[in-house]
Amino acid sequence: MKILYIRDNDLYFKEEDGKILVLKKNKKEIVELNEVGSLIWKALKTKKSIDALVKKINSAFEGADSKEVKKDVEEFILKCLKDSIIEKIN
Repeated sequence: MKILYIRDNDLYFKEEDGKILVLKKNKKEIVELNEVGSLIWKALKTKKSIDALVKKINSAFEGADSKEVKKDVEEFILKCLKDSIIEKIN
């Protein structure tokens, strides 16, 4: 069974200059997502696997190294889980 992820839709966020700013649950910290992180955030409006996110990034950035993209996506997901802005769904 693949692990899926989804963003916490109860959080306030906005897009500014091509980047997403997410207000954490404690309402005291803001997480600023870069261009790739913002693309992942938008994709996580619905449940997605790591592989689906990697495919989305690869299609958005032609010539990107798939292994590096997967590593970066995994690191991003771990950070977002730690920041409690996305959820893991089994």
